[in-house]
Amino acid sequence: MPTLRRPLGPICPNKIKKKELTLYKRGQIVSVSLLGHKSSAVVATLKEPESTVRSTLLYDIQRKEGETIPRAGRLRK
Repeated sequence: MPTLRRPLGPICPNKIKKKELTLYKRGQIVSVSLLGHKSSAVVATLKEPESTVRSTLLYDIQRKEGETIPRAGRLRK
């Protein structure tokens, strides 16, 4: 078991931050699903995580021309 990080200790630089999908990759996911393939086939073809494919297809209806949906964020005063 790895040792826990001490408070205010160094952070592991090997941790990879997740990035947003590009419009091209999002379009690939949607177009493959529109061809009639299941989400598992899309995962196998495009090598993307299943959760990413499912959420992309779920929120595709809400997007306008493939744009990113704005996040809620902190409320303004």
